[in-house]
Amino acid sequence: MENNDNLENEFNKVRNSIFYFDWNIYSYLSNLSVLSPDMEKTKYCFSIILDSFIDLSKTCIPYSVFHYRDIILGDESFFDDKIKTLLKYTNGWNVKEYPDNKELLQYNKSSDMLTEFNHYRTNAEFSDKPLSNQKKLLEILMHKPLDNDVFVDIRDKLIKIISDDNEPAGLSILKLNKVMRNANLKVNNAKIHYPVVSHEQFNNAPDIHGLVEKTLKESDIDFSLVMKQFDSFKILSSSFVSNFTSEIMRLSFICDFIGLSNEKLSKKTSFEAQINDLSHLSLALRMPFFVTEDKTLAMKANFIKKWLKLPVKIFNMDSFITTVLSQVYKEELMKGNLIFKFMDNNELVKEYSLQKSS
Repeated sequence: MENNDNLENEFNKVRNSIFYFDWNIYSYLSNLSVLSPDMEKTKYCFSIILDSFIDLSKTCIPYSVFHYRDIILGDESFFDDKIKTLLKYTNGWNVKEYPDNKELLQYNKSSDMLTEFNHYRTNAEFSDKPLSNQKKLLEILMHKPLDNDVFVDIRDKLIKIISDDNEPAGLSILKLNKVMRNANLKVNNAKIHYPVVSHEQFNNAPDIHGLVEKTLKESDIDFSLVMKQFDSFKILSSSFVSNFTSEIMRLSFICDFIGLSNEKLSKKTSFEAQINDLSHLSLALRMPFFVTEDKTLAMKANFIKKWLKLPVKIFNMDSFITTVLSQVYKEELMKGNLIFKFMDNNELVKEYSLQKSS
């Protein structure tokens, strides 16, 4: 906290109830996203929970500059509406790493979020120059003659990706990894085995470290060589990225490598959005509660939580609704199960089953 007695007193009232919402939650609440009928119902129930069951004067739902970046990656015509939604639910609370000690979090309150956003927007810059250099090097290497004709087809696909000057370097490199993994390459008529951990294995693994180590050893890919790419990035980023954030990025990379997560790469901003998602995680996983509707990000969050044995609880909107209702009606639930119905103009929107307290 900054040296402000009033702000510190205000924070002391909310410090035991801190939630971090992923950007997709705010996007849904702003009514600017096209949602499925079922998700529309869930969003309606979620907004009722926030408006009627949670006292925002006793709750901190902080935003960060990474929410600002999410806004910038979207349609400019909706910027003001998105900032208004952010202000409504965060009440101006924001969070960042301490400048002098990035392992700690600093909470503050904005007095003028729109001005703050416009300032950030004017000065924000995302550079993938180091990746652009790597992209050029990969293109040179791929045009060298091949000793094995087996790799010609896949080489041509990779050259097509890496030679696209209209595509950001980071996105091209992510696509290379995906193409390689899905190519079913063979050497001496034997298929190259990539490491794969299924969701069932992950959920049932008492020792996630042991499971991942075993999976990597059984793979044909030398993971130590792969990690050298990450280690070089870690050295370059050590001056501006905290150790915790660096570990988040490393574990996210492992989660992708073992096939637990599968990022979509359909937009030009996909690489930048992924980096921003990991920045969100670097804050969210240091808080008591994290809410997201991004299934891939939730998978990474749960993998990292399990690996680092973090106390954070991770929800989607449905599980968050059920948890809040179970706390509100905990005395009634001691007697038996309950069904809670959300209504709109006397019509049923959605109902939630609440289980008897044990």
